[in-house]
Amino acid sequence: MLRKHPYAVAVCDSCGTTASDAAGVIVHFFDEGDALEAVTSEGGPDGAGAWEVLPTLELYCSACHPRLICAYVGHRWGEEHQCMCVDGYLSGGCGERAKVCRRCREVRTTHQHDQYDGGTR
Repeated sequence: MLRKHPYAVAVCDSCGTTASDAAGVIVHFFDEGDALEAVTSEGGPDGAGAWEVLPTLELYCSACHPRLICAYVGHRWGEEHQCMCVDGYLSGGCGERAKVCRRCREVRTTHQHDQYDGGTR
């Protein structure tokens, strides 16, 4: 016998990602309370990190929340290092420099062409 049951899923209000487990399977919960408890627990639903509920009751996944913080308070840049772009990696170094935000993982490089960095300047 098949029965239809209502369930809850957690969806990031920023990127639209639906909470899933480590295998990528969407996690279904009995109700909203169970969903919030699971996604905001340490490690989050997939082990990648807890989701955050803002005072506005918006829900942000573990990838979007750090970007939101950086948008408001700025990045926490790590040390600048040798760029490891595809061209640089294959040819032993492109001579450019790169740095990564320790919070949101945004990449900044000294490249003048977007084809190399995928980040922003």
